[in-house]
Amino acid sequence: SLEAAVQRWRKEVAAGARLHHRSLPPLGALMNHPGPVPVNMYNMGAWANLMEVLFPRSKRRKAELRLERGLASGGGRLKTD
Repeated sequence: SLEAAVQRWRKEVAAGARLHHRSLPPLGALMNHPGPVPVNMYNMGAWANLMEVLFPRSKRRKAELRLERGLASGGGRLKTD
């Protein structure tokens, strides 16, 4: 009968699941815990990060002066072979 077939199928599935579960290694054997999350040195807070996006350091006047000084001294020229 259909009900007996379903009962047999449920028992087979349950037995197979138990066997599969026993064959798996413990979770700790699969991967060691990586440890604490490292401190993000670039996280300066939401407001400072937003200002960094809107006004990048490379576009600030101090950085432009360094670039002009480097180009004037010949240090910033590209060399082609």
